[in-house]
Amino acid sequence: AKVTPTTSDSLHPAELEGLTADLKLKASTPEGRSRLAVLHAVRQAVVERGGEPSCTAYAGALLSSVAQKQDEETTASVVYVLGHVLQHVGPGLLRGKFVPLADVLVATGKGHPESAPVARHILQCIYATIKEQE
Repeated sequence: AKVTPTTSDSLHPAELEGLTADLKLKASTPEGRSRLAVLHAVRQAVVERGGEPSCTAYAGALLSSVAQKQDEETTASVVYVLGHVLQHVGPGLLRGKFVPLADVLVATGKGHPESAPVARHILQCIYATIKEQE
């Protein structure tokens, strides 16, 4: 079934600016710099592929990234940003893609079994997804 983007599925400039501003405030830490770099890389990847900046596009790019084997710091940063983006994805998409999303998140957690930051951010993603299920 095709999921039609809703108003809540768009990444409004204010939301993106808010996330960017929040990450810039935390850029004095290595984690903050890594998260900001992830956000900029995702934005660039979406634009280079001719996509419209939306939570759906950002979530897709982030999921593709997190599905690849990466070091703990990068994985934690990608999953952190994904958790924030998922909060703005339309509920229809989260319902329709629950199983594939959960599979990627579980596999990511298994890939970093002793990482508290990865586990914490995965739980935030799962929460954002589960709260939209019926």
